[in-house]
Amino acid sequence: LFVPADLTENPMISGGVTNDLVPATGQGGNPRGDAPDIGSFEADQAATSVRPVEESGLKMSFYPNPTADVMIIENNDASITRFQVIVADQAGRILAGKQFTGTNSRLDLTGVPSGIYNLQLLINGNVYSKQIVKQ
Repeated sequence: LFVPADLTENPMISGGVTNDLVPATGQGGNPRGDAPDIGSFEADQAATSVRPVEESGLKMSFYPNPTADVMIIENNDASITRFQVIVADQAGRILAGKQFTGTNSRLDLTGVPSGIYNLQLLINGNVYSKQIVKQ
């Protein structure tokens, strides 16, 4: 998931038209407004900044870090019922992604080469980051 600092940089954002055939909300439930996005999803304008998980107050743990093959994502935050995780390398290339529910999730990094990676987490319409090391 790539979220630019300013969503208006993307030509798909607010590039659509309104008429009787355009629903009031996108598939994710975000309102369309007067200048809808092109496509079935409407961008969440609140998700324009990325904060580190450590500074978020979320009750989540990621271990082991460094990891060999599988990282456990422990969710002890009652406000989080579902979240998405994207694994990106230092150049920003997306290597893996998965949606999770529950309190203990397994992120399989078996096919990912050794290195430093950024996890981007989409949680309740907000984007968070976590740096991990794959040995």
